[in-house]
Amino acid sequence: MAGRNKQHDHGSEPPGPPHPVDAPRRRRRTWLSVFPLLYLSASAAVYGYRERGEPWSLAFVLFSYSDLLALFYCLGRFERAAEGEGTTEQRRRLKAVIWALAAALMAGFSFRVSAVLPAALGALIWVMAASVTVGGFCGLFLFDRRDNEKQ
Repeated sequence: MAGRNKQHDHGSEPPGPPHPVDAPRRRRRTWLSVFPLLYLSASAAVYGYRERGEPWSLAFVLFSYSDLLALFYCLGRFERAAEGEGTTEQRRRLKAVIWALAAALMAGFSFRVSAVLPAALGALIWVMAASVTVGGFCGLFLFDRRDNEKQ
């Protein structure tokens, strides 16, 4: 495995060419990501057609669909950046965009769900959504594994 790129190897040698096994793995990852996106697109189209007379429901479907597409795109870019195709600044910015998209999606779902629940349960939904959003922020931005490895 001498030709494989190692993320933890910070030596002076330039990284070698990708290992031949990595190419089919990357292709398989691409095909595995296409099917859920097709299903998501079909579901959004069917639900959008069914709710075409309800503008708020249609807006929710369009918002959720576009947010999920943007989230999947940014996650894919972040994975490629983490594999060595991006700078630290790009990864930091992508983490911020991913967190914002996930928080927006959580707020949209919380709004939709809390509207059909009693007030106490609706408040509980918002508290849980806020705690997950704050926890995600802390996990992504305040806790850094590299800081703990130095100690």
